[in-house]
Amino acid sequence: RLRILLPHPDVPPASPVAVASPRALPARSTSILDGYALTLRPDDTGNPTVRRRLSGTVFAGDGGASGFDPTTEAVYVTTGAVLPEGCEVVAGAEDCVADGDQLTV
Repeated sequence: RLRILLPHPDVPPASPVAVASPRALPARSTSILDGYALTLRPDDTGNPTVRRRLSGTVFAGDGGASGFDPTTEAVYVTTGAVLPEGCEVVAGAEDCVADGDQLTV
């Protein structure tokens, strides 16, 4: 049996309160899904597929990846992982095909 509970008429509704943080949280951009972090190039526009060389994995809790070019390479990132510098998009793992060190989105 379903019961629907409504607020009591004598209790005033909660008022919204603005909350501010003195610093960005999280401090760095993180991935909200498992997938491949990369940057799109101008020549990717309009192409039905994007190809990159795979160059590693970043797990949640790692410091991030460095030493790769996000315009020619991609990095696998797990949910919560810090996005590598220069990466502007994460393609979901289910939308990609990894074959050896090659990725097709």
